[in-house]
Amino acid sequence: MAVWPHALSGVAMFLVSSVYAGDDALPPPPDGEVMNEQAVFHLTLIINHFDSKQVVPVTWRQNDFYVASVDLQRAGLPADKLPPGEVNMSQLSGVKTEYDSGRQRLLLSVPRDWLPERPVSFGGEPTQITPQNGQGALLNYDFYTSHTQHGDGQASLWHELRFFNDVGFFSSTGYLRQRLTGDNNQQEGYVRYDTVFTAMHEESATQWRLGDVVSDALSWSSSVRVGGISWGRDFSLRPDLVTWPLPTFSGEAVVPTAADLFINGYQAGSTQIQPGPFTLTNLPYINGAGEAVLVTRDALGRQVSTTLPFYVASDLLKTGMTDGAVTFGSLRRNYGLENFDYGPALGSATYRYGASDYITLESHGEGAKSLALAGGWRAGQTGAFRRSKWRLK
Repeated sequence: MAVWPHALSGVAMFLVSSVYAGDDALPPPPDGEVMNEQAVFHLTLIINHFDSKQVVPVTWRQNDFYVASVDLQRAGLPADKLPPGEVNMSQLSGVKTEYDSGRQRLLLSVPRDWLPERPVSFGGEPTQITPQNGQGALLNYDFYTSHTQHGDGQASLWHELRFFNDVGFFSSTGYLRQRLTGDNNQQEGYVRYDTVFTAMHEESATQWRLGDVVSDALSWSSSVRVGGISWGRDFSLRPDLVTWPLPTFSGEAVVPTAADLFINGYQAGSTQIQPGPFTLTNLPYINGAGEAVLVTRDALGRQVSTTLPFYVASDLLKTGMTDGAVTFGSLRRNYGLENFDYGPALGSATYRYGASDYITLESHGEGAKSLALAGGWRAGQTGAFRRSKWRLK
């Protein structure tokens, strides 16, 4: 039994040594003063009363709030106004900082010139719709007959025959006239109007036409019927595109604001505006002269109305946009009377370019065996220069 004390003594020494070794491995307890001087929160950034939807780590140190510069830039603040790295928002010049502990938000009030100009779209951006092509054929017809009290009678049949597939469509039109009774001086028989194959490319808003085509023309030139080939723009393939420049209305909001736009007395749309400079874009399609009234309303219900006169010219092109067509073939004569009466070869070209939202440059040229014609035009909202053209034989 004398062994037990020695065994207990060994166990006690083991426990003591284990506890002592464990105390050496643990870190020192934190300093209470340091814990009270620094803390890290994850807060939502509110900039000039606008919720940026950004939750970022915010360090509170010695009664100041620090935020990473990259997080502030992501929330919309300009990089040239912020120092790199960690930014002391409490000491940053021109900035007021407030901590909303109940809603876990950091409220920032920054100078107005810090906020970038934001485009505000009315009704959303128009989207391009990809057409679904099919295969098939159709026949349109219009039958007409008449009989007068003098005994004259006639019947006529107009038709359009069309075949279409994924590549394009083929179309042929004409009419058949037949005298039933009476005077036989009227023209009878079948007359062909147009026979043409058309291939379209929706993405680029262009089309090819082979057969009986009409040359493109401007407001100060003339078009002719040609048997040949043509290539050019067709903006009707892209209804989502607005080819002419629309007015933009700019302003500045101090706080989040609701905006209503009235065009010539009718409400054209409503939207929400963030604090800072803004430009209203994607306005409803308007044309000609008119008056717009922009009504802004803040959270307290205060309203401010601004009247803005405007003038929109639909014959202008947006900056950088182009339009035009090229046609080659033989001049068609006696259209509607003869089926295959084609004359000399000719070529025609038209080109338009939007130099700015206020100026569109236009040019047109034609050439035949004994004729050459060329001209230019500068169209704008303030007027237009006279065309210049010449003929050479």
